[in-house]
Amino acid sequence: MPPPAWLTQALAVDYSEFVPLRAAARRFGWVRPEFAAVLARFPEVFRCESQRVSLVDSLATPAARTEALARVASWLRDEGFVTGWRDEPYEIYAEASGEPLARIERAAVKRFGIRGRAAHLNGIVETDAGPAMWVARRSATKPTDPGKLDNLVGGGVAAGLDAWQTLMKECREEAGLPFELARRARPRDALAFDYVVADGLDANEVEAFDLVLGADFEPRNEDGEVAGFERLPFDAVRERLEIPHLFTVDAALVAWSCLRRWEGRPL
Repeated sequence: MPPPAWLTQALAVDYSEFVPLRAAARRFGWVRPEFAAVLARFPEVFRCESQRVSLVDSLATPAARTEALARVASWLRDEGFVTGWRDEPYEIYAEASGEPLARIERAAVKRFGIRGRAAHLNGIVETDAGPAMWVARRSATKPTDPGKLDNLVGGGVAAGLDAWQTLMKECREEAGLPFELARRARPRDALAFDYVVADGLDANEVEAFDLVLGADFEPRNEDGEVAGFERLPFDAVRERLEIPHLFTVDAALVAWSCLRRWEGRPL
């Protein structure tokens, strides 16, 4: 089962359109050249060159970098470069080593091409007609991808949490899954992928989980971020995945990976 053509195209990133963002020679993000010109307004924070943007050497600790990036992110918000402010810190890791370098407001992550971590859940139901999948529709008021189709549960991993803790929290908030049921979820995929968005680069590291649910289960959103749910046979999910950008990019990849994994296998 090949991935949908639109998804393959979305995941094909031309990194020559970006310049690397570094701290002490360790890359942790990607920025567009035009955004690098904006960052040049902060010479006390960034050293901007034609081939790279680096945090200045005097910002030598995670705490110092976090404080400096917070000042920049606040200015970017006030000037309209960053929208959808969450008041939620994300951890920044060096791409090669995984070393924690700093923290930054979640809304600024894509502007800086920083790799965000997330946990997603495929909700699977075995029916007499074959396996089905619960699909969520994002609220029209979501700051990112409003109204698009999504996995049953999905959420970004905030600083101080891991993927499992995030999943348990999001299961309750997004789908009304009690802990005793949610804890039966099983890790299935670790997906790393990037795609270009209007304000930069959406770099992702997603841990995907599967949870087999009873036929009588009905998800119930509790945080207002989901407009509704639909239980679809696998064939119907495949059909929707072929429609460009009906799903979010990350949810499409997680759902496609699930379908491929279960193809021809009993639940």
